[in-house]
Amino acid sequence: MSWTGYEETTLSEEIENNGFFPDLSLGDFIKDYRIPVEYEQESLKHHLTMSMLDVNKQLKARVELWTQSGADTLSEVEQEALGSVKALVEHYKRACFTSAKARMLKLFESMVQRAEAENSAKSSDDTYQYWKGISQLSLAELKGKASSYQARLC
Repeated sequence: MSWTGYEETTLSEEIENNGFFPDLSLGDFIKDYRIPVEYEQESLKHHLTMSMLDVNKQLKARVELWTQSGADTLSEVEQEALGSVKALVEHYKRACFTSAKARMLKLFESMVQRAEAENSAKSSDDTYQYWKGISQLSLAELKGKASSYQARLC
């Protein structure tokens, strides 16, 4: 058991993607987005997979442009990088992870609840909207429309 409360097998699980976009790590999702241990591994995997499918669908037209430009994977697309960290790849991961977190926050409302005050940050609509907005911002980055999306958030 790690400091997250999840088993090491959960933290090391990779969710296979479509070949163009990177596979995603369940462990990175859990650690980077502070996913509470109340969620079962299969539920985490399901919601992250559904978010990947949604993000992939929203980026379908962009993928066609990238592949026409000669890129076989997202990491081959010309993009800003900090060392080996590529901006569009990171935005893709964030779009998927934050979308999954937003989905799971809504799910949390239907789970057994403790005292209302203890759960408010996990299930409030404002928290859901925040994470959904972050996902949409990263999708706008990937689509090359970040400045227009950021203007709508303000």
